[in-house]
Amino acid sequence: MVLAGAALGALVAHIVSRRHAEPTVQSAAVYPHPRALAPFVLTADDGRPFGREGFAGHWSLVFFGYTACPDLCPATLALLAQVDHKLSDLPASDKPHIVMITVDPERDDAAKLGAYVHFFGPSFQGLTGAPSAISDAAGAFGVPYRRGSESDGGYTVDHSAAVYLVDPDARLCALFMPPLQPALVASDYRAIIASRSR
Repeated sequence: MVLAGAALGALVAHIVSRRHAEPTVQSAAVYPHPRALAPFVLTADDGRPFGREGFAGHWSLVFFGYTACPDLCPATLALLAQVDHKLSDLPASDKPHIVMITVDPERDDAAKLGAYVHFFGPSFQGLTGAPSAISDAAGAFGVPYRRGSESDGGYTVDHSAAVYLVDPDARLCALFMPPLQPALVASDYRAIIASRSR
């Protein structure tokens, strides 16, 4: 009886340890404890309000950028389109929503942002808002950005190149830093969601 109890205890301990085991990843930095997002309210590219609850119920890959970005943003969105394709075999409930939050709200209204992100993927979503709302959202993710120098009547915006993974409980759970490789991001994504479903 004692041996049976000990064996049962060992089995339970093994299951619990597996449930909380961190995934083996190659390019992602996985948060040991997912961090809940602070509140914010933005506007989606379809004109509807979007707060942190908009991330609830599904996985999301989130990137901060802007439509006038000369190189980094289109390259990152093209990469995320490749990641999306590599994950196309997953059940709908496991596929990530891909979201870009603008850091240039003065030029990126909802319609312009929507047209931009949909070029890279019809299901991609763009989020914009007042400058204060963008600041709140960036703060929730811990994303630095600032308006750069002006030239020829335009300006650039310096911003993070990271891609953030938000879990179905609207918590930050991983971070992908460049240089990003579609195959590695997709592989790590699969490992992370598998580890959370144990």
